[in-house]
Amino acid sequence: MAVKNLTGTSAYNSSKAGLERFCGTLAEELAGSGIVAAALRPGKVDTAMQVEIRDSDPAQFPRGDEWREVHRRGELLPPEIPARAILWLASHFGAAANGHTLSMSDPDFRARVEKDLEPYL
Repeated sequence: MAVKNLTGTSAYNSSKAGLERFCGTLAEELAGSGIVAAALRPGKVDTAMQVEIRDSDPAQFPRGDEWREVHRRGELLPPEIPARAILWLASHFGAAANGHTLSMSDPDFRARVEKDLEPYL
């Protein structure tokens, strides 16, 4: 949502965009310190927020039908998938990600996370 304009989500979208810029700038400011700053776009994840959206009254959340359809089509990731990416970032594997925005919708990134973490899971 950091790069998508969607009516009714201005605060949500701008906070995500701000976080990505914050991570990129922080990575430059901390270069050489050993601290990794990276952003992760987790994708559409089946979280408690998604359950609330699906259970919401149309008057409170008019776009709930769209998210119910996303869920019905099986397009929501289980939380374990982005959680593995977070573990990957927090490990020695994440050092090369400094200053980058990574996305769970990138099949190469997902494959790398799975391959690197396979011996540990």
